[in-house]
Amino acid sequence: MNHLFFLWSAVRSACEALNLNADRDDQRAVEAYLSQSQSVSELEYRERQWMRSH
Repeated sequence: MNHLFFLWSAVRSACEALNLNADRDDQRAVEAYLSQSQSVSELEYRERQWMRSH
């Protein structure tokens, strides 16, 4: 029984680590895309476009 718990715990930890890295990569992509805006209206436009595409 301990072996199953250890295996389940290891798989769960690996999945959480992968999800955290994916979230971090998505956040960086959003920031890079939005940082190219030259004005508030362009920032709002880019934000709407990003939300539609994702």
